[in-house]
Amino acid sequence: MGRRYQFWLETESGERLAWTHLSERQAVEMYRRTRAAHPDGVRLFGWGPHHEPPFDAVNRERFTYL
Repeated sequence: MGRRYQFWLETESGERLAWTHLSERQAVEMYRRTRAAHPDGVRLFGWGPHHEPPFDAVNRERFTYL
């Protein structure tokens, strides 16, 4: 299995979501679609290697992994 990636986003209310164990193609596609649609309520979003936490360790308890 190749390198795995994640796509993450944060809502304006502070909820944090991360989709993990994605292929690079899947993570980039999720990023592109979110960027194009820019859904209401989404404040931040991005993608990167799965081993890197998308948010700081202080707020780890607020993660929601899907």
